[in-house]
Amino acid sequence: MAPPIVFNKSEAMLKMRLVTVRDEAESALKYLHELGALDIEQSSDLTSDDIAGVEADREKVRESLRRVDGLLAYIEGTESVELAGDVQDVYERPIEETHSEIELVYSKLERIYEKTIKLREELKDLAETQRYLVPLVSQLDMSLSDLNYSGSYLYSNVYVFASGSAESFAKQAADYIFAATVVPLGEEAVVYTVAKVESKKKVDSVADVLGGMALAIPEEDGALASYVASLDEKMPQLEAELAELTTELQDNVKENLPSLVLLKTVLMAEDERLGVLEAAYQTKYVTIVEGWVPENESKDAVSKVEEGIQHVYVETRKPLKSEEPPSKLKNVRGIKPFEVIVNLFSVPKYGGWDPTPIVAYFFAFFFGVMFADVIYGILLIICVKFLLHKLVDDPTTDGFQLFKRVLYTSGIVGMIIGALSGSYLGNIYDVPLGWGAEGSWALIDGVQEWMGNPLKFLIFSLYVGLVHINIAFAISLYKGIKQRDKGEIISKVGMFVFEFGIPVILTSILGLHIPFIPAGSVIYQIFTYMMIIGIILIIVGAIMKQGGLGSIFWLFDLTGLLGDVMSYARLAGVGMAGYQLAAAFNSVARIMGDMVGGEGGFIPGPAGEILGTIVLVVILFAAHLINLFLGVLSGFVHSLRLCF
Repeated sequence: MAPPIVFNKSEAMLKMRLVTVRDEAESALKYLHELGALDIEQSSDLTSDDIAGVEADREKVRESLRRVDGLLAYIEGTESVELAGDVQDVYERPIEETHSEIELVYSKLERIYEKTIKLREELKDLAETQRYLVPLVSQLDMSLSDLNYSGSYLYSNVYVFASGSAESFAKQAADYIFAATVVPLGEEAVVYTVAKVESKKKVDSVADVLGGMALAIPEEDGALASYVASLDEKMPQLEAELAELTTELQDNVKENLPSLVLLKTVLMAEDERLGVLEAAYQTKYVTIVEGWVPENESKDAVSKVEEGIQHVYVETRKPLKSEEPPSKLKNVRGIKPFEVIVNLFSVPKYGGWDPTPIVAYFFAFFFGVMFADVIYGILLIICVKFLLHKLVDDPTTDGFQLFKRVLYTSGIVGMIIGALSGSYLGNIYDVPLGWGAEGSWALIDGVQEWMGNPLKFLIFSLYVGLVHINIAFAISLYKGIKQRDKGEIISKVGMFVFEFGIPVILTSILGLHIPFIPAGSVIYQIFTYMMIIGIILIIVGAIMKQGGLGSIFWLFDLTGLLGDVMSYARLAGVGMAGYQLAAAFNSVARIMGDMVGGEGGFIPGPAGEILGTIVLVVILFAAHLINLFLGVLSGFVHSLRLCF
């Protein structure tokens, strides 16, 4: 992205959707307005996606709760803990942060936790296997693999039945099995069967009807008796390992207990809130409020909404391709007021370029050059501070406040340029009014020289125009490269190359000598060739962009360049006009004062001098007030024109 010192981009926006009960709709609208959300809308239409969103969030909350409960289950007895923070503070933050914190704690203990669960399940399976295999040892002298054999013709299996059902199974399945060994075990019975492979489905069906359970036989080699005997050693080892892991897990859970209890409290409250919304969905007493908020403010916005509204579901998402969010400009404090100037022309499109930075620099500079006067600048700031608010209906709006800051900035720039060029109510210091020493008050004599010389001022204005227009060309070239617009690229490169011919045009047509290029220099020939190449590129680019019409319209690119550059002559015109008008008013005021009370005036003596001074002051005040108004108006309007 290009640096914001030239142009900027609008804020990245997220769509914020608030789903709440109808009684809270007003509060939801209020909060979105207070948060500065844009394009706020209210609707009562709910979609299946809305309901699915709440359900998905509630399931996520419950999953986090299950994780916390699973860890807390390892705490034996009762523990008294001090919470690791304020419940309200944690509840007000985005729920995703709570999920992330639980995930962080869980991930630290996950290895131990998962291993304990695996060991418990393994011990449970081994205990069950041992319980049912021990009775078979005295009845069957075979290998473990024979208990669960599957061949091409025969298969074997072990079932567990209630004691009364075992005999029934043997009778009902007698037609399908070759052998059945029934071993009583309290209120249960273990049945070992051998049958044809083709009869397996029928045997399993009979077992299912009678409530039988197929016993999972470990896939190991060796005698049945040896395997059962090995369990007497293996199970205590697993139990010891489980006890060690459980102790380690308990210690870790105790270490994180304050946080886990706090998070569980928050999750339970969130689960209850989402439950209320689910119930509201079913009764359809809900409403939806939507708006756009800046992405970097979305977390705070969600927190404030959830804090202020009891029953609300908040969803934020990025814009869809079919949506065009509103633009919210983001510029630094000194540049931000000039968003008002940009918005007078058009609000930049979302995702597009915001020219506020470059407009800020040049608008203030253009205004300062045309307005340049220290006293006028002070008067402008005073008027803006104490009078401007009386001319509008609502001076508290953001737009009005930004507009005031534009005038402050522009007035200060005008004061600076006025001080550099020595303009104080025009040439007030040159008028022998007895107010101070005559002569130049310019801080830099060179600035006064070029601003006081019409031709130099005009040439300077045209140079400024060339710089400003070439910045626009550079931005267009960058945009063409980014969009891979070959016609635009060739056209703008052609404009840059063509401009090398400007010295040739000034010398040969207008007869102006370029100071740093000697007359008759070969440089003029090089510039001529470059100008021709530039014209060719401009023609090619125009044809690529506009087809056959481009072979004609390329002429408007060149004449447009000339017209645009010449339009910057208004800097010199307005600037000189303001200064000369002020100087004329000073002369008129002096002459009128002398006519009333000076030497040879209508009224001789002290009374005439006093009256002449009054006339002089009144004329100066009225005339410069008019010039101040004209200077502000023309400076503002012409600066707008040049920027637009």
